[in-house]
Amino acid sequence: MIFSAEELSRKLDSIYPAYKEEKLTHRRFKHKEVEALIEALPKSLCATRKLGESTFGKAIYGLSVGNGKGKIALWSQMHGNEPTATAALFDVFNFLQSPGEMQGFVDTIINALDIFIIPMVNPDGADIYQRRTATEVDLNRDALRLSAPEAKLLMSEISEFNPKFGFNLHDQRLYHSVGISSRPATISFLAPAYNPEGDINDSRAKAMKTIAFMNRGMQEQIPGHVGCYDDTFAASCFGDNFQKMGIATMLIESGGYYNDPERQMARKLNFIAILSGLYTIATKNYQTVPIQEYHSMTQNKFVLFDLVIRGLYYHGNGPIDIGIYRNEVEAENEQAYVFASTIAEIGDLSRMFGYEELDADGGKITSEIYLDGKAEFTFEFQGETIEVKNGFVE
Repeated sequence: MIFSAEELSRKLDSIYPAYKEEKLTHRRFKHKEVEALIEALPKSLCATRKLGESTFGKAIYGLSVGNGKGKIALWSQMHGNEPTATAALFDVFNFLQSPGEMQGFVDTIINALDIFIIPMVNPDGADIYQRRTATEVDLNRDALRLSAPEAKLLMSEISEFNPKFGFNLHDQRLYHSVGISSRPATISFLAPAYNPEGDINDSRAKAMKTIAFMNRGMQEQIPGHVGCYDDTFAASCFGDNFQKMGIATMLIESGGYYNDPERQMARKLNFIAILSGLYTIATKNYQTVPIQEYHSMTQNKFVLFDLVIRGLYYHGNGPIDIGIYRNEVEAENEQAYVFASTIAEIGDLSRMFGYEELDADGGKITSEIYLDGKAEFTFEFQGETIEVKNGFVE
């Protein structure tokens, strides 16, 4: 059966709950949990190889799936606190093992492609849930110097494998929207530039067409919540350098959605997008997608807050709006976090938005507030005293 992107998206969405990996239920999973899942994968599905070790000696694994000729690489969690796609990859593995009525779909992918996956590039960062490596190197700014062993490993393995397509899997902050709007960019795509001029060569054009196919499916799931990431050339980033090497590289950024602190919506969308991307590459039907579809995607913007309170007056100034971030701080329970909310912006936020908004038109702030200070203050509104405590309206 030949699937359109929309049909495939609906089908994968309907079967997804059966394949969601139940051992990864939160974003702060550790290297040992991923390692156990890798060790449990059947050899009939994939070949597993230890590629090397992190700075602190944790194993970094590569998995090979498929017996076709089309070489595809996927790598995830280059940043330790960006685990959404890693979880989705294990959902994909579950599906590939037992696809049921989708066996023909899986056969199409397996027989056409040679897929190489590095599910956790930065295990040290993952274990302490931070972006950078244990020695504070940002791996995605280390593609030229290769100062970190994890960066050397990634560059060496991808260069040796020499794929035709690459999926560069990341998380973005919750505060990216689709254009200047209140809609979170739950998924953002990018075919990174390979030079400062932003030229489009054959490999970048293939990446754009593949993204456009995946975007058709995403719009079935979350219409209006898909963004296009800024394509300014970044000389020290891996995606830009792989694109320069002739690998049709596609960035997928997992963002926020309403009432979804663990990013499970973005996780499901990764499952759909990755399988859709593999399918369109395997069948080569991305070639029929007009490149203009990619160019028509809306660029994401950084204009969201967790909470915006509008129309307040403060020491004779007003009306002003207050934008609040509910920053996550690690809790004693390694799977949990607490909030340390801050006042991120004060002023005219008419072109900025919140996941939650409160119209306090005419309200008067009755305690002191400070930019970048704690999001804790009180204000009088319609005869009542309203308290904001740690970024939440009491």
